[in-house]
Amino acid sequence: MKLTPARRWIKETFEAGVTVDTVCAWVEKQIIPGVIIDGKAFVDADRAAVLLDTCTRIQAQTTQTTSTGNSTIASIMQGAMTR
Repeated sequence: MKLTPARRWIKETFEAGVTVDTVCAWVEKQIIPGVIIDGKAFVDADRAAVLLDTCTRIQAQTTQTTSTGNSTIASIMQGAMTR
């Protein structure tokens, strides 16, 4: 397991639109693999990369017609982790 600080993982993975608070929430909700240590989020970068690479199907959320920003990423990650 390669734990990467959330801020660095965001910078290496996304162009924009994802905050450290969002990543903390994803880790806490087990949407992405990682841990919270002393209030700071660390992402299992290798497992998260596999999830992002293997997720081929994105489903629209039922409460809105189009997904944007953090909700889209959360949907992708959650879908990939439930496979």
